[in-house]
Amino acid sequence: MAVDDHTIFDAGERFVAVCGTGEVPPGGSRLVHLEGREIALFNVEGTFYAIENLCPHSGGPLVEGTLDGTRIICSWHYATFDLGTGESLDSISRWDADTFPVKVREGRVCIGVPNASPEVSS
Repeated sequence: MAVDDHTIFDAGERFVAVCGTGEVPPGGSRLVHLEGREIALFNVEGTFYAIENLCPHSGGPLVEGTLDGTRIICSWHYATFDLGTGESLDSISRWDADTFPVKVREGRVCIGVPNASPEVSS
């Protein structure tokens, strides 16, 4: 059920459209802002991943990192994270990165908003 042109609800989760699929080519990335958060969006062979943009190790911008399959390597100190889970894949960072669910609907990339529920009108 659509609330507006940019929001969809799916199984109790709220997803917000952030861009068209063609705006992030395979192997590419894009910085998006969603409800006060910076999120790095990546296209890995047609599958989209969303991860908190700030590296938990030192605050580097993950959107500027090197994409290696489904891993992102921070350009500041080379901390490496799994794009699907946010798990730190090396000993550089002791912290994992936050990830967000992604859905593609009608040519738009939609990112799940954490702890959100649809407003109920009476």
